[in-house]
Amino acid sequence: MGSSSVPVNELAVVVVTYNAASVVGELLDSLPAAADGLERVQLIVVDNDSSDDTVAIVRTARRDATIVETGRNGGYAAGFNAGVAAAAPAHAYALLNPDLVLRPRALTRLVEALGRPEVGIVVPRLENPQGRLLPSLRRAPTVRRAVGEALLGGWRAGRQAAFGELVVDPGVYRERTEADWASGAAMVIDRDCLRTVGPWDESFFLYSEETEFCLRARDRGYQVMLEPDAEAVHIGGDAPQSPRLWALLRTNGVRLFARRHGWLQAQAFRAVVMVGELLRAAVRRREVHAVAWRALASMRLRRRGADAGFRRSRSRSRSPHVLIVVENLPVPLDRRVWLEAQALVEEGYRVSVICPKGPGDPAFEQLHGVHLYKYRPFPQTRGALSFILEFAYCWLATARLTAKVAKRQRIDVFQACNPPDTFFALAALLKPFGTRFVYDQHDLCPEVYMTKFGDEGGLLLRGLFLLERLTYATADHVIATNESYRRVALERGRLSPDQVTVVRNGPDLSRLYRVAPQPELKEGRAHLAVYLGIMGPQDGVDMVIRAAAAMRDEFDRHDVQFALLGFGDSLEDLQRLAEDLGVTDRVTFTGRADDEMIRAYLSTADVGLSPDPPTPFNDASTMNKTMEYMAFGLPVVAFDLTETRVSAGDAAIYVSDGDPMSFGRAVLTLLDDPEEGVRRGAMGEGRVSEQLAWSHQRDNYLAALSWLAAGQREVRQ
Repeated sequence: MGSSSVPVNELAVVVVTYNAASVVGELLDSLPAAADGLERVQLIVVDNDSSDDTVAIVRTARRDATIVETGRNGGYAAGFNAGVAAAAPAHAYALLNPDLVLRPRALTRLVEALGRPEVGIVVPRLENPQGRLLPSLRRAPTVRRAVGEALLGGWRAGRQAAFGELVVDPGVYRERTEADWASGAAMVIDRDCLRTVGPWDESFFLYSEETEFCLRARDRGYQVMLEPDAEAVHIGGDAPQSPRLWALLRTNGVRLFARRHGWLQAQAFRAVVMVGELLRAAVRRREVHAVAWRALASMRLRRRGADAGFRRSRSRSRSPHVLIVVENLPVPLDRRVWLEAQALVEEGYRVSVICPKGPGDPAFEQLHGVHLYKYRPFPQTRGALSFILEFAYCWLATARLTAKVAKRQRIDVFQACNPPDTFFALAALLKPFGTRFVYDQHDLCPEVYMTKFGDEGGLLLRGLFLLERLTYATADHVIATNESYRRVALERGRLSPDQVTVVRNGPDLSRLYRVAPQPELKEGRAHLAVYLGIMGPQDGVDMVIRAAAAMRDEFDRHDVQFALLGFGDSLEDLQRLAEDLGVTDRVTFTGRADDEMIRAYLSTADVGLSPDPPTPFNDASTMNKTMEYMAFGLPVVAFDLTETRVSAGDAAIYVSDGDPMSFGRAVLTLLDDPEEGVRRGAMGEGRVSEQLAWSHQRDNYLAALSWLAAGQREVRQ
């Protein structure tokens, strides 16, 4: 097959229920009209162990609904996360309370509103059953606003932005309005926002979970927006009357404030909230406020400083500025660079990135706190001469944009990600101005050249070794992707051990997680084997196509579909090879794969393929795709390479002979023994979650950068 794409729903609607039999039917009845105009809408109902007829009502009313029965009441956030995990890929995700009635086209208008730049969350205008406005927009909590609400009450204090969280002005709800956060009764979240910000915090069982998510999204550069033309009736929209629930609302608010601020501010915030509850206990609903006061008084706030990321973000004008340059891929498509940039932003650094453009990319954009400067990529050509021309072109384009960035703000740290090994010259020009140089060595350029062109002693190869040595000599610190690269830096670069930090290419588990399998991706066959990654001469993807032919011709197997996700210099050659071997019906080329497509294919696949052939470059390199397969619990077939064994361990079957029959036989070994495949897959998934994921690499990276930014003399190893 020539190409394929994953069907992506326009909207996945997640309804979280708990004993909602009396109200959920009206919501379900209102959904079709509310989604009028949307082509593909999926409904997921997550039931938190209801004891009434909620599930039966949903099954009867909406047979097309996906029902997730959690077996426990894990809370609203846990329910939404479970719904997202069960949903098929979607452009946006709606979170709805079961006690809502949506007006016609409400969901459609919310989805349309997400098209505006930087908008990540959209909420509708809410009314109660009598048609009265329910103020649903909020300002971020502060001690001053807590004082205002304690003395005046939430409604009166909200009339002045400085003194109340609640936005009460009816005129605000008649136009599109940005807010710090909004009620979680009904909201639609953009897929990129949800992917970037991460899942909802399940430690908030009820109340403040939407506050925490919205504020976290705002920290990442997303806006929370009211769409006034989208309307809904919230039957249970008033404040909770139960003493237990009111106490939970108040204590969770204090707990969230304590997470985002220092210990002294948190103590002041709690004291003010307690005063407000004490005043109200004296005049009305004594039991409700007395219970809340006792709960607040019994809270223990751990003595610790403000979270470093939030503290630094408020003083970003004084924080170090890091410029990252990368030539190999656009950002954020280059996942390693994007994860590094996001980690820096979260720690309060100012971050700029220079990289080539991807399809449709602007020359400049600010994305989630990162300033992206992009240039037109060098045309794809072949041959050693083009290798030189590409390096020269990218250096000049990067130099021009570096000068532009330097004019706007001082560059404290210059991080160059190779290939090529030419950016040391830019670093040398910046160092007299106090800039520190980090060499983030993604590839071994001499070995890449030998793999592509087979030259083991020519002038160009000697030039590449020289450029590498000059880069090592100029660098203040080197970041290596594994121990093999670290040894190269120590031996060829003659660096001391404290000048090199290993930061592995760990998978980002916030974007790589299982979703519902899509059997249609197997194209009617029993099994699916997947390759994910760049398709260049050194990647050995032709081995997968030849293995597909060998399965047909040598093993008489017609039950395996192969999917090749990605692009690269060799893509057209690979497509021609598939045609020449007559396997286009059993090989799917998807082209560039976004996160939704990756999750769909890897959640459906039975085995992951790492066909990188044995070469000096591949033997020393860490293959991202191998760990990404492992993140999804897939067993792996790979050639026997040193760093692949370090990454995969027993999660992979290793092929010694470099021929298609041996590779295909290894694939069939896993497919014909499902229990062995599951065992190896589980081992790989455990290695990723416990050792290899980006969350385990992040601190090493930040330690190296913090030393350079602060001018200290040691790097924490």
